[in-house]
Amino acid sequence: MEYTNYFKEIVSLAYKEDLYVGMGNPNGKVLIIGKELAIDNYKENPVAEKTLKQNAADWQINVENPNNHIENCESNDDLNLFNPLYPYKGMGKNQQPTGHTWRKYQLLQEKLFEKKSNEYTFYNDFFITELNQIPSKYSKLQNKELRYNSIQKRIDLFLKSDFIQNFQVVIVACGHYPRENGVDICELFNIDYLPPTRHVDDNPKQWYNLHNNKSGNNPKLVIHTRQLSMDVTNKLIEEITKEISFFCEQNKIAI
Repeated sequence: MEYTNYFKEIVSLAYKEDLYVGMGNPNGKVLIIGKELAIDNYKENPVAEKTLKQNAADWQINVENPNNHIENCESNDDLNLFNPLYPYKGMGKNQQPTGHTWRKYQLLQEKLFEKKSNEYTFYNDFFITELNQIPSKYSKLQNKELRYNSIQKRIDLFLKSDFIQNFQVVIVACGHYPRENGVDICELFNIDYLPPTRHVDDNPKQWYNLHNNKSGNNPKLVIHTRQLSMDVTNKLIEEITKEISFFCEQNKIAI
């Protein structure tokens, strides 16, 4: 793996500022920004410790050792082998329920790149990070002030970084979190909203918004949608992949 200077810089900053970086391929063509890691910080402390709190440190090791072989880590029983470049490498899709967020990310990858796998492979093409770095099994149980502060810090130090801003295809899959926490997506990415909100099959729960950048010199597509989990339909994911494919074709972007 060859890491860009943008990524090396953000990893170094994240280590100093105790910031969560993310998982997957930092050279991938698609950036996905979720709400937060769905981890119970108390009941699943070892998982939170390795996948979240040690995230920046593990990325530093990867950057310093780009040719290291990464072993399979098929479950939480092998957490010592967990690596954010290949999260849970070798884990089968059937190890998690249909509504799990990773199952939705995998479907998105399979539709977009027209390939299938019995194992999770979405991390080969996507980089996944979170708006909020405080983990929570259920968002409604979080302290709203702590969450707001976490998000604002990440905006200022992480989401405005060259590494994040350099992605040309971004999926903000965190529902109404931006509005509820003072995040202006258009301002953050210097983009324009393209109305109206799209509803798949006239279902108000299956929605997405399109945005593109204000300058034509470096085309960017930002899709804001609900969290990709639970009752998200295959049709919504299919529509999102169509929008990405059309954008890349129109702008001659290899994906």
